[in-house]
Amino acid sequence: MAKKNKQIQTIMLDLYRKCVGNAAREAMYQRVYNEFNKIAIVETKVKDPQAQRINKLLHATRALETGLETFLDLYGLVPTQLKYHTMGSYMKKLQTPPSGRNTFSKIPSHMFAKGFSNDDSIRNKRNKYLHQADQYPTPQETKVFLDEIYKFYAAVLSLA
Repeated sequence: MAKKNKQIQTIMLDLYRKCVGNAAREAMYQRVYNEFNKIAIVETKVKDPQAQRINKLLHATRALETGLETFLDLYGLVPTQLKYHTMGSYMKKLQTPPSGRNTFSKIPSHMFAKGFSNDDSIRNKRNKYLHQADQYPTPQETKVFLDEIYKFYAAVLSLA
């Protein structure tokens, strides 16, 4: 888990640097930070291996979704209507950066596909495991899924 902790620490440092100085964004950062850190303590709180894995995915996807919202907030792109506060809506917003000085690079199509549109995208895997009863990832699927989330969010932060 030490490698993952370093990966999360690097991601969180990048996010913190983007949020520091704005109390509302610092609070959003703290929520993302706390959620990512819950992944590391699941095994001490939950005894059932299947429940451990599903909880890890739950915390990782919650961190990612709030992390995407935080990133978009930096550019005034968080949708105003609550029904659009979804992982999919946030990912779609990455395809159309704002114009002007305060902008970010458009997400590359291959990264967007990994996050949103491939059959094995983060969004589809999240839906499979967290929205379907009796669906549990294997230990290997869990590891791969977490790695994909970390890499995807690091790539999003690098768009700035």
